[in-house]
Amino acid sequence: ANHRPLEQFVFEVTVPVEGCSTRSNISRRQKEEEDSYLLDVEAAARAICLKVTSCDSVLQDNPQGCSFSIQLHVAESTAMRLSLSDDPDDQSFPWIEADDKDIDIPGGSIVPLKCANTTVGKVQLYVVESDVKKSSSS
Repeated sequence: ANHRPLEQFVFEVTVPVEGCSTRSNISRRQKEEEDSYLLDVEAAARAICLKVTSCDSVLQDNPQGCSFSIQLHVAESTAMRLSLSDDPDDQSFPWIEADDKDIDIPGGSIVPLKCANTTVGKVQLYVVESDVKKSSSS
């Protein structure tokens, strides 16, 4: 069977690294500010998730027999930090590097669905849709 991806839903979260702090060394006021930022990001994420339920109208139908998988992509520096961490939770999490064939979309077109600017950064949702879907649905 051909297990090539036909579409990818991409939730891209961009947060500037400057001024980041750990939760243990910040004041109560800063924690309250961070909490309000998280509420802002949560509202944006909620709006984006609602958009997923209505995106069928802008995407081609998937062929019969399709399955799905969920992949998390992190910056190389984050993956390296997690692999070197002494935290038992980080050590027990099974990080598996994806094969290129599981990531690459043949003849992919980007379909933007939603973008939200929040107080801490940008959250956007787009779909990379394979041209193979168009030829198989004709």
